[in-house]
Amino acid sequence: MQWPFSAKVTLGNETRLVQLSASAGYADLLGQVAAKFPSAGPVLLKYSDKDGDAVTITCRGDVQLALAEALKATDRRLGVIPPIRVTALPVDKSEVPPVPLEEQQEAAAAMLQQQKQLQQLQQLAAAQAAQQQQQAAAKQTAQTPSGEVIEIDDWLVEFANLFREMSGIDAD
Repeated sequence: MQWPFSAKVTLGNETRLVQLSASAGYADLLGQVAAKFPSAGPVLLKYSDKDGDAVTITCRGDVQLALAEALKATDRRLGVIPPIRVTALPVDKSEVPPVPLEEQQEAAAAMLQQQKQLQQLQQLAAAQAAQQQQQAAAKQTAQTPSGEVIEIDDWLVEFANLFREMSGIDAD
């Protein structure tokens, strides 16, 4: 399962749609609900199973089970996955199930990986910017046999490189 799916989250009389990846966990769903209902405070998340019972979501397995039940209810001919229906109930902070340690560690590892990728991209961008500045600063110059300095425009050098590349002529 690599496709995104949606969940209709209802809090009181208000329903909002959230998009999640197929590998989403409890922490992801809780974060999306907090983003969609910023003034809600701590909430308990429940979904209705195939028997109509309200099941409290406490881990990735519960989210995956809700998705699996939604997939079973899918009309195969239409090929559309119906959104899972989640009810958010306002509760005291002490009543909210904690995010499982495994999901916290996965989130921390993913964040660390993203930070590394961001640093690599920043370093690459900085290196490219420095290279462009260096190329712009270093004007192409040549000297004649009499010692006269001649400046060569960049476009001419680029044209010569392109001509050499396209014609297959090697300077060596």
